[in-house]
Amino acid sequence: MPKGGYACISFLGPYSDMNRHYEILIDGIELNGYEITGNSIEKNIVDYDFSDSEEEYISEIQIPVKNQTK
Repeated sequence: MPKGGYACISFLGPYSDMNRHYEILIDGIELNGYEITGNSIEKNIVDYDFSDSEEEYISEIQIPVKNQTK
C-alpha cells in the first residue's frame, strides 16, 4: 500500500451499496479541498466467510488523496 494520505469510509451492508458510498466519499473529498491521487482500495472486513447475511457485511473504501492547498 503506497504511503500518503487516504480518505476512507466503512459501511455495513451488501456490496450493492458500494456505489452509494463511493459517491459519499468522493463528495467529502471534494468538499474538503482534497484531490484524488490514485486508484481506490476496497477491503472486505466481514464477508461471506464470516456471515451468511449480506446485511452483516462490513466493507471499507480507501482513496489516496492530497490537500490541494499544499
